[in-house]
Order: sequence, then structure tokens, then C-alpha cells
Amino acid sequence: MRRCLMGIRLYLNKRRERLTLSCLSDDELRDIGLTPSEARTEVNKSWFWG
Repeated sequence: MRRCLMGIRLYLNKRRERLTLSCLSDDELRDIGLTPSEARTEVNKSWFWG
């Protein structure tokens, strides 16, 4: 049961981070060391596998 809950928590954290990335401007992405292309790649990752 605990492993299942940890998996759900991990999924929700990744989802939240990807949603946040999708809202950042190019300048904000540069501030955290990402290019817009890298951010798009991360945002478009599969919700199931990635």
C-alpha cells in the first residue's frame, strides 16, 4: 500500500512540475537553466512512462 501511495505522490509531483514549466516564459526558463525546447520536451513526456 505504501509503495502505491509513493507512486501516486511521485506522479502528482511530476505533473505539477510539468504544468509549472508550461507556464514559464523564455526568460524564466533561462533563469533555471532550461531552453524552451528542453521545457517542451519535458512537458510533453508521457504521463504514464515519464
